[in-house]
Amino acid sequence: MVGGFARDPPSPRAACPGGRGPRRVGRGGPPGAESSAGEASRRRVPAVPGRHGLRPRQGRPRPRREPLRRFSARQEQLSRVPASRPGRGPFRRPRGRLPPVAEREASRSLLFVEPFLDGSHAAFARGWRRHSRHRWRIVSLPGAHWKWRLRTGAFELARRLAAEPAPDAVICTSLVDAAHLKLFAGPAGRVPWLVYWHENQFSYPRPPGQPLERSFAVAHLASVLAADGHGFNSRAHLEAMRAGLAAFVKEAAPPRPRGVLRHFDRAARVLPPGVELSGFPPPEPRPVGDPPAILWNHRWEEDKRPGAFARTMLRLAEGGASFRLILLGTTVQSRPRPLELLREKLGDRILRAEPARTRGSYLAWLRRADLSVSTAAQENFGYATVEAMAAGVVPLLPERLSYPELVGRALAPHLLYRDERELLARLRALLENPQRVAALRPAVAARARIHSWERRVVALDDWVAGATGRGSPEGFGRAGGGIGARRGAGRR
Repeated sequence: MVGGFARDPPSPRAACPGGRGPRRVGRGGPPGAESSAGEASRRRVPAVPGRHGLRPRQGRPRPRREPLRRFSARQEQLSRVPASRPGRGPFRRPRGRLPPVAEREASRSLLFVEPFLDGSHAAFARGWRRHSRHRWRIVSLPGAHWKWRLRTGAFELARRLAAEPAPDAVICTSLVDAAHLKLFAGPAGRVPWLVYWHENQFSYPRPPGQPLERSFAVAHLASVLAADGHGFNSRAHLEAMRAGLAAFVKEAAPPRPRGVLRHFDRAARVLPPGVELSGFPPPEPRPVGDPPAILWNHRWEEDKRPGAFARTMLRLAEGGASFRLILLGTTVQSRPRPLELLREKLGDRILRAEPARTRGSYLAWLRRADLSVSTAAQENFGYATVEAMAAGVVPLLPERLSYPELVGRALAPHLLYRDERELLARLRALLENPQRVAALRPAVAARARIHSWERRVVALDDWVAGATGRGSPEGFGRAGGGIGARRGAGRR
């Protein structure tokens, strides 16, 4: 046996009649047709062993192709889809009518990861999902133990993500280590990743003498490098984050991380969140003769500096000003010291001193307020301020942080103050001039409307669509992106 045959194969010349070798066939001719002398230059059909010697190989028939469907017919078919058709798969389709064909084709499936589903974080996640054109699924942890969420929350969230089908993109917020989350997320770790920054620990105020916890700084640094895009709720927050990141990289021992700020500058964008303003009626005239009401609807936490607010209210009362207080702030402490001080000294002026239990009750109390005050040392957007403004409440705000962006240039000279002394003077002037307050209310309410979800959701949805690869900026739209996906990232 030689070459796999039971007997030696015949030579090509001996296999054909007359010893002339294999026959030639013309292009497209039948297998047994002989070629003419003029067709000698045409291609030779390869021969294969057969029962009676070598025979030409039979060509494979081409598969039949179906005619392409016209786009207009497809568009007409999609337009006949009923508006009540439910979404498929685990991703939630937005409620209401289906969007037009162009928006439907631009829709993406998203996994939104929220390690602290409470307060403004929960309002942001649910508000964006409610108004988005994309298909959403939220993976979250309860709003508690925020420090441990940033240290170890990524591992439990990654376990849940690994059980989900791969989406078009993943969005997580800033209270989680996005690098560890992406590493253990299974199929979801191989799609574009975005981080939305509600806050950062570089610029978060700390008690005197307490340094920045290095584990938080490393988690933020890893999140910056691991994600394809970063969204910030204000320009002030983006700049504070960049400054803290630069200082931490400079402080690190050699070899320092390379290309961090270059990647950050390419991937970071200002994308203000929306605020749910449905149910806020236009401002109504206040009853004549009633003392003006001053609103506090911020948390009783140190970063909001409630002690400065309490001192200002006591000085107003000592100066003989007539006013009432509506205190709707939430607290994690049972008895915050500033709140107890106001109850003790100004109890007869307080209309309410606890959070509203329902949204309807909250809106009713906002409509009763005339002025609101913020004394915050840390504010990256200002949900509570926007809600008060939408109800026609005139705010007095620090001339720093995100507040200049929030109120705009036209209202800034009337609403911003530099220090506690100027805050006290502005409050006295407005309490003595209710006509001035009434004149400012329509402009304040109109300014709040630009922060509604109907106005803000378009930019956020386009950010996600761009990150998945259609019309995306440089560096976006690639699975496994981040700084490791780019070449030539120099030291910065």
